Amino acid sequence: MIFTWIAAAAAALTVILIVINVLGRFLFKQPLHGTIEIVELMTVVLVYSVLPYTEFHKRHVHVELVVTRFHRTARVILAVIMCLIGTAFFTTMSWQAFSLAWANLFPIVRLTDTLSIPFAPFVCVMGIGSLLFGLEMLINALHPLPHDKD
Repeated sequence: MIFTWIAAAAAALTVILIVINVLGRFLFKQPLHGTIEIVELMTVVLVYSVLPYTEFHKRHVHVELVVTRFHRTARVILAVIMCLIGTAFFTTMSWQAFSLAWANLFPIVRLTDTLSIPFAPFVCVMGIGSLLFGLEMLINALHPLPHDKD
């Protein structure tokens, strides 16, 4: 999946920028200009690139303390309901992210304070990641139990 490579690149860029910033601050008394801003934007790219991948492999955290005591049918019904609620939430979040991206482009392009980077592409990444995550949850509603031991 291309999103995993995007997430890896965002994580690598974040680590490199933080190391350069720390070395610059302590060795040269001059931190790298705009590091916090770039790290914030890369965090958005990282999080919303990894969510669909994690759901695809069914690797999200499941708290099964109470649910494991339920009958298999009840667990399946509960898992389907949760996947459908997640689908509704994340597709709505995607719709709102695209609306926000549009609002950040028109009537005026909104930029970050320090480096003047446009917000809209990063909000679009949030929208695409949320949409893919919601669609993956809809697919997982058909096969809701990740680790069925019965």
